[in-house]
Amino acid sequence: MFLTVHAAAGILIGEQTSSPWLAFFLGIASHLVLDMIPHGDENLVSNKNQKTRFYKYMVISALDTLGVIVLAFILWQKNKINLSLPQLAAIVGAVLPDYIWGLSEITHWNFTTVLTKKIFEWFHDFFKVRLTVAKGLVVQLIVLSGLLYLIIK
Repeated sequence: MFLTVHAAAGILIGEQTSSPWLAFFLGIASHLVLDMIPHGDENLVSNKNQKTRFYKYMVISALDTLGVIVLAFILWQKNKINLSLPQLAAIVGAVLPDYIWGLSEITHWNFTTVLTKKIFEWFHDFFKVRLTVAKGLVVQLIVLSGLLYLIIK
């Protein structure tokens, strides 16, 4: 899932608790649960050239991070959220696994690789279903729309 979907889940979680630590860990849990849904971005960057893959991931990550910032800013400006400490902690927790995965892809550090290969990928491959990027974007838009509905209702 893109970071914006995970961040929306984090915002919703942060609204439901007053504890930043609980919100943070529930944000991480929400990431793992959402990644169980087949979402089509597994093959978004399929280039074999490591340097090209790195730059594509950087561009996608930068745009996705910008999307999170824009989403949170718009919701905050429209007084739909207050960006409390629990909401911010839940957002960070909800997007953190993807940043750890990206760090693993770039650095191949043992700790991050163990997390991504043993834990994150288990959730990601839970249903053993792969979608095309186009179908995955539809799924992600549906999930994002549902989360936004719950946030602004």
